[in-house]
Formats: sequence, structure tokens, C-alpha cells
Amino acid sequence: MKCRMDKEITILTSLCDNTAHISVPSIISLFMDLASEHAPKIGLGAEVLAEKDMFWITVRTKIAINKRPKMPETVTASTWPEAPGRIRCNRYYKLSRDSEDLVLGKTEWAIIDKNSGRPARISDIYPDGLDHIEDDLSLGSFSKISEDISTCEKIDSYFIRSTDIDLAQHMNNAAYIRALFGAFSTKTLEKMEVKGLEVNFRAPCYEGESLDIYKRKTEDGAEFIMLKEDGKAAATVKIEY
Repeated sequence: MKCRMDKEITILTSLCDNTAHISVPSIISLFMDLASEHAPKIGLGAEVLAEKDMFWITVRTKIAINKRPKMPETVTASTWPEAPGRIRCNRYYKLSRDSEDLVLGKTEWAIIDKNSGRPARISDIYPDGLDHIEDDLSLGSFSKISEDISTCEKIDSYFIRSTDIDLAQHMNNAAYIRALFGAFSTKTLEKMEVKGLEVNFRAPCYEGESLDIYKRKTEDGAEFIMLKEDGKAAATVKIEY
């Protein structure tokens, strides 16, 4: 079985920011949707895992932006997983038009056993006969983002609302990025011209909790640490601009 999905999508209003281009948080959401749609086609959907008392989690995400498509352009959205490791697996994404790559993405996934709370062996769950694609999009390895806030400035606090919660009853991955980007004005975001983003998901957050957001400047952009009330990092983010 060919382990890849390609589909045409139109960039509609709900995906766009004030410039009429797809927003960075919407890119994260779109990639999650592509993974959710493709996984059942290869026998690894949420319902199949639920029967085994298991569920997918996103560990890390990385995207590279060459050009953000705008409304109402039609682009090809593609996704495919690489062959799994013992407990983790990378999945790749691409938005393209004709022969031009617009946005590239990579996500590291794991499967959690609900009973033990520990990662399950992905290689034992994967169906046989999947024809994995070896194209890793040359995105490189994930970065290590320090959780130390001693050299950071606090830029915002965010209260987690019901609209941030997903079917796992904790804060949706894309909601972290929406919360972070909401800390900036539209004029600031326009000046940033985001070229790349990485996020490491460290600890789950729940409705009614709050996050403090800290910023540390880097040579090519900035790093952000999103701290829970107990001082633990919920997510660390690197933005290149």
C-alpha cells in the first residue's frame, strides 16, 4: 500500500490571517488534520488505537515556510509517515503548487498506552505491507530549546479556555501556537515574516489553567517558553524570522 496522501485544498477565510494568507497556527492545524485523515487509510486511525486503549500524541513539530499561500488559492496538500522506530515515528507534510514547495513540515509522533501512561511499541502496531516513502524533505533534526527563563522577558499570560480543549480533554497542539501568536500585534507579525517554527510539547495543559509566556532573542529570531503555574514547561517554541 502506498503510504502517502495527496489532496487539493482551497485556502479559505477560516485559515487566513489579516493579510489573507494562511496563518502559521492554521498551518499547524492543517497538518494535524491531514495526519488525522490519512492515518485511518493505512490502518492507524484513532478508532483503531482506541480499541487497543491507545492514542496518538504529538511530541515535536517543525515547519519551514517558503511562501504562505493566500485566499482563495488552491494548493496540493501531501502527507506521509516514514518507517517507524521503536516508540516514535516521523510524519512529513507539504503544501505545494505546480512544482513549487510552499510549506514543508515534520512531526514526531508517539502512541501512548492509556492504562500505563507510557509509550507503546509503534513497530508492533504498524500494519504489514506499507510502502514507506523515504523523502524526509531535508528538514534536519529537531532543535533542543532550553527551558531556562533566566535570560528571558515575560511577554504575556494566557488563560486556557474551553475552546482550546481537544478530544483528549487537554489543550490542543495548535492552541499553543494560537496563544503564542496572539501575544503579538498584527503589525509585529507582519514585520516578523516567519520563515520557520519548531515546537516541543513538554506537558499537557487543561481548561482553567494558565500559561506564562517568556521570550529569548536569538540570532535568527526568538525562542519562547510557555510555563504552567507549577513552573513546568508546557511547550517550548523556536521561531525563525
